[in-house]
Amino acid sequence: FLSYHIKSYINIDFMKYEKSDLLDKKFKALANPTRREILILLSKKPLNAGEIATKFTISFASISHHLQKLEASKLIISKHIGINIQYSLCISEFEEVYLWIANLI
Repeated sequence: FLSYHIKSYINIDFMKYEKSDLLDKKFKALANPTRREILILLSKKPLNAGEIATKFTISFASISHHLQKLEASKLIISKHIGINIQYSLCISEFEEVYLWIANLI
């Protein structure tokens, strides 16, 4: 009985840490102006990396890096379509950021 409660307590704390870590990743992703511009583009329609890259003067490798960071923060999702990877916003993940900010007010 006691070990169950300790295990539950540990799991709850671990889940809070994981959630906090993911929220930190989201805010870090949002802090970068290039990533915010990518999010604005994706808010209009899903795009592949090449389509996104044409909107910027930075290298394709840099765009790929920013897409990886956005995907790691779960703010965007990727879907393989043929030989391309299409990126789109993951709207539900923005709710956590919105709720965190809303709780400050």
